[in-house]
Amino acid sequence: MDEIDIIVKPTARPTTLNEPDAPNNNGSSKNVFTDRQTIVRGLCDASLMAANISQLRAVLDGDHGNKFFIPLLIMIGLSLFSHIVFGLLMIQRWRKERRAELEHQRDVENAAGRRVSRSSNPRGVSCLCAWCECVEWYDEVSMFCMYLVIILNVAIAGLGLTDN
Repeated sequence: MDEIDIIVKPTARPTTLNEPDAPNNNGSSKNVFTDRQTIVRGLCDASLMAANISQLRAVLDGDHGNKFFIPLLIMIGLSLFSHIVFGLLMIQRWRKERRAELEHQRDVENAAGRRVSRSSNPRGVSCLCAWCECVEWYDEVSMFCMYLVIILNVAIAGLGLTDN
């Protein structure tokens, strides 16, 4: 009886949001789902800022004798300021991330066929270069900034616009 060799080949499957960026159909390494998720987050940030502006307008149009008038103004102002700082941090983070990608690409090109491995450290930074550590710093500071925005908005909602 003849033996039959069975060859098992992996099948292509779509990537999910939890998977690292994988090449897409045109060969680039960007994950379309990650890009869409980033756009949705940006829209959520814009809607939160619009809600803060609407709350500010409602407070300014409301009763100035309200005992929460000044605290609401301060919290809404801090929330808007934190949101603006967050946006600026994200712009800087993007610039540093782009620079890190260019540096890594240059390092790979300079390696000329040598395998370049990038080890991870306990902080979770995928690379120990100064550019990647800077991107990580921007990530951490922006998280605290957005956390402040969330806390302030919860407090604003808790105080409300009426004095009962």
